[in-house]
Amino acid sequence: METILVVDDDAQVLAIVGKMLEGYRILNALNAEESVRVATDHVGPIHLLLTDAGASGRELAQ
Repeated sequence: METILVVDDDAQVLAIVGKMLEGYRILNALNAEESVRVATDHVGPIHLLLTDAGASGRELAQ
């Protein structure tokens, strides 16, 4: 199963995106700092990063 990390500061957006992406393993984070913790704690690959967080998507992906 593919894993998607979704980073958004709006919990409602995270909920909507989670429903839209049913069938995937979804990891949610409310900001860039939390996303790093979530990604570090996750065992296995993260196949896709979706974000509108303040940090650059490239910086966050690294």
